[in-house]
Amino acid sequence: MGVQIEKAPEMLLKIHEKGHEIGNHGWSHKPYDQMSIEAVKQDIQKNEDMIVKILHIKTNLLRPPYGLMTEEQVLYSKSKGYKIIDWSVDSTDSEEMITDRIYKSVVSTTQNGSIILMHCAGGNRQPKKTVSILPDIIIHLQNQGYRFVTVSGLLAENP
Repeated sequence: MGVQIEKAPEMLLKIHEKGHEIGNHGWSHKPYDQMSIEAVKQDIQKNEDMIVKILHIKTNLLRPPYGLMTEEQVLYSKSKGYKIIDWSVDSTDSEEMITDRIYKSVVSTTQNGSIILMHCAGGNRQPKKTVSILPDIIIHLQNQGYRFVTVSGLLAENP
């Protein structure tokens, strides 16, 4: 999110340098389906401008806040070259703060090709619980034969 990038641009650099894929999640994290098309255009562009300013790259991935967009917003985003990315597995870490529940939510619903939604910050959440359970989730899924790839890698494997 742009507001987070603005607070800590060095974190975006670090994330990128570690090889993680960067996508646009908007500037303000307001629900797009409740915003005008013009406001959404500005929200996406403001965040994209910040990413380009810091990393000198343009992303083609967009995850709308809350996974919600109107048809007009989807058409606009696609016309700008974005692939709209949502998730198929919700860790529930934005609601549940019990690591056991986060773990079970992920490992019980993950399938080949899953995109897992997890959060590292924001709101009243306690990201330390998500971060603390993540190694266990990764080990469990790897032991089940899963491997982790970027969203672009997943899309390339499943056109």
